[in-house]
Amino acid sequence: MTIYALGGVFEEIDLDTAKSIREAKLTKKEREEAASAVEEILDDETKDRLLEHLEPEDYADPDEFEEAAQLEQEEFVDQQVWEEAQENEEQASAPLKLPKLPRGILVLTDSHHAAEAMELTGMVYEGEINLNEVAFSKIETGPECVAGSLYIPRMLKSQEMYRKVLFFINRRNIVIIDDCEYVKQVLLRIRYRKTKQRMTKEYLIYQFLGQIIGKDLEKLGQYEKQLMALEEKVLADDIDDFQSSIIPIRKELLILNGYYDQIMDMGRELEDNESGFFAKKQLRNFGVIADRADRLMGKTSHLLAYAQQVREAYQAQMDKVQNRNMQFLTVVSTIFYPLTLITGWYGMNFKNMPELESGYPYVIGLSLIVLIFCIIFFKKKKII
Repeated sequence: MTIYALGGVFEEIDLDTAKSIREAKLTKKEREEAASAVEEILDDETKDRLLEHLEPEDYADPDEFEEAAQLEQEEFVDQQVWEEAQENEEQASAPLKLPKLPRGILVLTDSHHAAEAMELTGMVYEGEINLNEVAFSKIETGPECVAGSLYIPRMLKSQEMYRKVLFFINRRNIVIIDDCEYVKQVLLRIRYRKTKQRMTKEYLIYQFLGQIIGKDLEKLGQYEKQLMALEEKVLADDIDDFQSSIIPIRKELLILNGYYDQIMDMGRELEDNESGFFAKKQLRNFGVIADRADRLMGKTSHLLAYAQQVREAYQAQMDKVQNRNMQFLTVVSTIFYPLTLITGWYGMNFKNMPELESGYPYVIGLSLIVLIFCIIFFKKKKII
């Protein structure tokens, strides 16, 4: 189980630190100190602008509305402090420090320790946590958390067809369940990527989904090159292994097309923020993910159409070959039909046939004349 701090510098922490972060968020003293800091920094005009999208009737409990309003203001203050710290880091050689306590934690774990991770983050989920049952990329919004799954296809004929990931998000924390090293590698890339943006849970989700589909356009370009190579082979009449090459490509493109459609829907659902767990001003990042997935789906649809055109070109070549074969058989049949008639006629051996005694040379001569006539006729008609 690996734990990361959210809200400032994205860094790995130990279990005791994670527990202290969770407890700090639950104390009244820390809440009062945060409210006091907000009051000192924000003026009334800024407060009104930050809270204009919040409606009390959207919350069942007045305390929930107050907490959401306080979170919006704290997010704004945190960002200001973070940017100031980043500027100071650029101007001085002193190491960058966390502006204040992290706002939450991310726990990366496997299936065996999922229950422990859920308890650590205060995540409440009534369904069964089973990676083997993951078959779609989707989001489910519950009263206590947002539950999602990722069913990530491995492209370009990989032996392992899919990567399966489960994730859970509540107001503060994130839990990701993965039985392989894939998510860990993604988080390492995010961790060492230089950015001035605070690593809030919204920004982390944006970066995580962006990393998953970030290189897919390049890989789709490899599919396009494969299709272009197949098309050139078809035009060169090299079509022996065409079916064994085009079928896997088309199958993988169909899988990717459905996958990008699911990621696009996931981005839209996150942007809708039905749970209210995400900061309003960061929802646009989820829209960016949906737009990227939409573009990838469009590219995949284009490649599927291109694959169909290549198959049609292959079919045209096959029809051309079949037509040539049929033409050859037709010519052969046309030549041998009169010869068959002659051999049948003279093979009857009637008693009064004039060539019965010594007509063999005449039959050969007649057959040669018919053969030469047919060849000249087909040559003149450009059939052969």
